[in-house]
Amino acid sequence: MDEVSYSSPFIQKVADAIRTRHYSLRTEQTYTDWVKRFILFHGKQHPMDMGEQEVAEFLTYLAVRRNVAASTQNQALNALVFLYREVLDRPLSENIRGIVRAKRPKRLPVVHCQPWRAKRRLVDPSSREAALFSRRALRQRENKVGLRTRRPVIGRQVRSSNELAKLLRSAG
Repeated sequence: MDEVSYSSPFIQKVADAIRTRHYSLRTEQTYTDWVKRFILFHGKQHPMDMGEQEVAEFLTYLAVRRNVAASTQNQALNALVFLYREVLDRPLSENIRGIVRAKRPKRLPVVHCQPWRAKRRLVDPSSREAALFSRRALRQRENKVGLRTRRPVIGRQVRSSNELAKLLRSAG
């Protein structure tokens, strides 16, 4: 396995600490990248001269200015916790004050399309209107109720209204 060497002795020290604990190469790359970003954000100030307030400022910057996802902010936090606990031997407190946390998206239920219900509502299932009905009805329902929808897994994609009409007939 090829070892990555870093130009900065401090970043090399971080990488060595990660390797000593047998973390994956990808974790090493990610953590060292977050440590570099943290140092550059604070004008190349050494992390030993910084503390929880600077960590909070960096994490808040990620959430507010960079608009990162909550998992990305957590990844940066984990890298900095590792840096301070394992490399600098100055553990951060459990609850760092003043961090604006990135918002997690709401989890919305998925509604599956049911072609046999669409067939009952249509007069002529072979019409072009039938081909558009399922998607249009689901979009309307999605807007009313606030649900995410997805097309059903049928085995192959429906390419024309005739294929949809056959599908509707076989579903009924």
